[in-house]
Amino acid sequence: VMADQALASSEAMYRSLIERIAELVLLYRVDTQTLNQSFEYVSAQIETLLGYRPHDILSQPKMWRELVHSEDYGKWKEQLGELVAPRGSRRGSLGTYEALEYLC
Repeated sequence: VMADQALASSEAMYRSLIERIAELVLLYRVDTQTLNQSFEYVSAQIETLLGYRPHDILSQPKMWRELVHSEDYGKWKEQLGELVAPRGSRRGSLGTYEALEYLC
């Protein structure tokens, strides 16, 4: 029970942090076995920055392609490809996630 409370408290703290920063935060999952891809989280800042609600991207993930400039999208896809490369990749692991930071 205490572990569940600690986990809930930690999740609330991180969610509060993510929701208060000015940058757009996306959690994008790529299954390295099947290469299935999906957004798991889109921060509320997307509405301020791009005029769309998080639900818009979560329910229509292909919309993301249309929102990102073609040059930036190519760079993003290249870096994403590095994350799903065999474990010799130069990127480090954060638990079950790997981090990709791309600044436009």
